[in-house]
Amino acid sequence: MHALQSYQQDGSTYDNNAYTLTSTYHGGTLKLCTTHLAEPEGLGRRPEYIMTQLKGWSMTSDPGTFRHGASAYLNARAWAKEKKQYH
Repeated sequence: MHALQSYQQDGSTYDNNAYTLTSTYHGGTLKLCTTHLAEPEGLGRRPEYIMTQLKGWSMTSDPGTFRHGASAYLNARAWAKEKKQYH
């Protein structure tokens, strides 16, 4: 994604915006996170990937929490699919 955003630019573009959604499910907990690229801290250094948790749900705790987590997951997938189709 970063290479595409920086294509035909004077240099790499670092805008601190997240363009990646990630979900993890482990031990009954669903987590949604974003990832963005941070500018290298010095010459010859590599950029750093910053992952930020948006929200987490204990999917085995109660039906309401499960519904909230499942809805958020499905909404995140739909949002990502929409962005992929139109960009």
